[in-house]
Amino acid sequence: MAVFEQENYGKVISQQLGNYIIYNIKKNDIEEIAKQHNFLPSELTKIIRGWENLTRQNSAMVQQLFKRCINNYMKADNTTKAMLNDLIEKNND
Repeated sequence: MAVFEQENYGKVISQQLGNYIIYNIKKNDIEEIAKQHNFLPSELTKIIRGWENLTRQNSAMVQQLFKRCINNYMKADNTTKAMLNDLIEKNND
């Protein structure tokens, strides 16, 4: 699953993607995935928050975190999913 294309590099990730990740990460997800890719957790956080650009070097890490968030979301109960959907929608307006 390719999340990013050439045109995405050198830019911040979309607010919608950032919000999806923020609302679906679990404790230690950022730290675990950043370390697997030899990045500091703070670097991954900056990318997710839109404070640093996506690059070829960090895109695999962001993609892995996105996949983890999808799995986290799929495991959530329907009430939690509805709440998350509302939060994401409100923050994308």
